[in-house]
Amino acid sequence: MTLWAKRTDGNHAEIRQAMRDAGAEVEDLSGSGKGMPDTLVWTPHTGLMLVEIKMPKGTLTAHQVRFHARFPVHIVRSVDDAMRLIQQSSNHETT
Repeated sequence: MTLWAKRTDGNHAEIRQAMRDAGAEVEDLSGSGKGMPDTLVWTPHTGLMLVEIKMPKGTLTAHQVRFHARFPVHIVRSVDDAMRLIQQSSNHETT
């Protein structure tokens, strides 16, 4: 494993699929590493969003903290979180 080894949390596939099922376009960026959020999400209501998927008790790495300080990134930990993000954004509320 390299210093920049990429891995995904166990809930990634389920959350990504739920967002797709809800009509979102979803791109997996998890191979990017170095703090880059692992998911790019687009809906007609939200436009593009950077989304970090974490396990319920997962924490951000130091690289992720630095990235999140520079760019808006939404963190979701469950399918419910992801659905709230999409629904809130479609209602034009800030997350």
